[in-house]
Amino acid sequence: ANPDSKTSADHYASVAIAGRARIAFEAEDYEGAVAGVLASFERAPMSANTLDGLTLSAVDTAKTLSAKLKELERNDMAARVDEAMGELDPKMLEPPAYETGGTPPGQRRGGRRGGRRRGGR
Repeated sequence: ANPDSKTSADHYASVAIAGRARIAFEAEDYEGAVAGVLASFERAPMSANTLDGLTLSAVDTAKTLSAKLKELERNDMAARVDEAMGELDPKMLEPPAYETGGTPPGQRRGGRRGGRRRGGR
């Protein structure tokens, strides 16, 4: 194993684990979903808000899962998820730019890099 690639490998593994947690949630396997979310956060906490190919993150799954568990009065499991979210960097819990009206990275006024108009104006 290459120690230089551990951080990258942990990031992608964390995103994959979160995806499996979401699948467990959708299948109503709430114990599996909790285990997956917690494992994802533990593997790479700074990847908790990374969006996957379905534009979902581990934090998205954790919030949805926690709400569902509270609805089902599975408060012990919800508390485990909430506690794990509370241990994350608060920035990981912020909504993505597309939900807040922020400008996505790389896109500036005018739609072109540097915001210049055609024709050099």
